[in-house]
Amino acid sequence: MSSAEQNKSTHIQAVAAEPLLTVKDLAVSFETDFGRLRAVDSFSFELSAGETLGIVGESGCGKSVSCMALLDLLPKPAGQIDAGKVVLQGTDIRTISREELYKVRGGEVGFIFQDPMTALNPVKTIGKQLAEMYELHKPGYSSERVTSECLELLARVGVPSPAARLHVYPHQLSGGLRQRVMIAMALTCKPKVLIADEPTTALDATIQAQILLLLQDLQKETNMGIVMVTHDLAVVAQQCDSVLVMYAGRVVEEGPVEEIFANPKHPYTQMLMASMPTLDTPTKSELPTIPGRVPSLYAMPSGCRFNNRCPYAQMNCVSLSPEFEKVNADHRVRCLHHAELKPRNIEEVKI
Repeated sequence: MSSAEQNKSTHIQAVAAEPLLTVKDLAVSFETDFGRLRAVDSFSFELSAGETLGIVGESGCGKSVSCMALLDLLPKPAGQIDAGKVVLQGTDIRTISREELYKVRGGEVGFIFQDPMTALNPVKTIGKQLAEMYELHKPGYSSERVTSECLELLARVGVPSPAARLHVYPHQLSGGLRQRVMIAMALTCKPKVLIADEPTTALDATIQAQILLLLQDLQKETNMGIVMVTHDLAVVAQQCDSVLVMYAGRVVEEGPVEEIFANPKHPYTQMLMASMPTLDTPTKSELPTIPGRVPSLYAMPSGCRFNNRCPYAQMNCVSLSPEFEKVNADHRVRCLHHAELKPRNIEEVKI
């Protein structure tokens, strides 16, 4: 390789390494009957082009709320962003006007919602809903071009007979096809970032595999960054480059997927890993579970929020709130005693 080619390659690598999306100390709260309660606290991450970031945790840990907050899609007036920055290619989109934010939503950032049946409009055809994306973000397109691109999009995401599908309603499609339509809508404007909120929920294993493979292929074509929300650690292992583990509104562990799976340091991460079935799990055996439940916003434990479920909890876990500490350069954990812990099988844990 010549010197000029080496310099060009180095420059490309440097550009690729720059974060596409940076979220810093995002905090979200909701107005409730118990007053305003903090649902997400100090939520931060960086996402590069071509990278997939997984966000995992039980239901109620704040995964979906965090992602909705990135584009200010929280239910109003109850939901509110209290603090933090959401920087997309150098611009904090929390500081831009409402009109500019509309252009970012669906334009530079696509969103695949958790349940396509409720996200899609039941009284409008698939073609009409796809066309509305062009009307909003590409108003100069002719109707002929819009139709042509809608057909191309549907074909691209694997919808059979796309011309016929333009004229059907969401309830006339299977769950897998509705999810593909949602992906097509999210990709209308070739977004730089795609947020996928549990894109394979309630789909059977075959359709799930097809959807995940589709997302992988589309990412290779466009080099977009993907934020994937899921409770399925197997999906994270298959799809993601890095992972955030969330519990009770806070990120408790983060790092490269290989590092987290090989060396989980937070007790919650360890117990999530241990609850996964493996090839050695006997058929029809009862899977181990994590005792207890994620605390409600109005009954959040003091100190470490996992202390009332943690088999390693000590007195200072109740009185002190742990800060993020480095395990190594890329791996961080929020646990007072992580240096003392070793991965354990959940079946050995007694509470």
